[in-house]
Amino acid sequence: AVVAGVATYVLSLPVTGTIRPQLFGELAFALTLVAASQLPARRLPLLWLPLVFILWANLHGSFLMGLLVLGCFAAGHTWTTCRAAGGIGAAWRAGGVGRPWLALVLAAMATWVNPLGVQLLPAVAGFAGNTSLAAISEWRAMTLGSLSGGLFFSSLVVTAVLLARRLRRIEATEVLLLLVFGLLCLTAIRMLIWWALVWPWVAARHAAALWESVRSKQTADASKEPASAGAAQKRLLVAVVIVVLTVWWSPPTF
Repeated sequence: AVVAGVATYVLSLPVTGTIRPQLFGELAFALTLVAASQLPARRLPLLWLPLVFILWANLHGSFLMGLLVLGCFAAGHTWTTCRAAGGIGAAWRAGGVGRPWLALVLAAMATWVNPLGVQLLPAVAGFAGNTSLAAISEWRAMTLGSLSGGLFFSSLVVTAVLLARRLRRIEATEVLLLLVFGLLCLTAIRMLIWWALVWPWVAARHAAALWESVRSKQTADASKEPASAGAAQKRLLVAVVIVVLTVWWSPPTF
């Protein structure tokens, strides 16, 4: 979890550092991920998630990214449940399939609570087509030679390595999230911030499985060899270095 948090910060470096309303969107995006992951087992997110989208729609136009997350979760969870149950009918009777879709509908309706009402959705969706945005660097397409491109494509390499190990089953929701937000990143640099939140959320699960695999092997080897001295001191040194570098690179320090 700590590594995932650091990865989020590093990936978003090219598009963070400016105090602007998008920061509210990033917080709401993270809350949407929390809600979506709880929906298959809990009903409580159905109560507070619409409130998040009411605030989100009135604070920043990035609420569309939250609707995309819920759509990916709903489609992915439906696919997984139907495969396990042997059909849509059996999956629906088993329960839990309709809850993610209901969350998507409620969240979309919650965005209507704003001065423009239902007209806000098409207004925000059409904003990216404004020709004047071509002069703004963060609205340009991502290139491999840029910092944002280097970070994005590096994360793709890490993803390929983690998934190739197949230590954990790849969920349909994870595939949809990576595909949708990965393609969005290629269209504009500013989309990197949403990838920076989605990618660690997906990759951390597979990285944790790899870490547990390595730890179990090291534990087996340690039972045959004497414990190495200074392990705790080494971990403390690494932690201190991470904290110092994070503080040094953060915009408030500057």
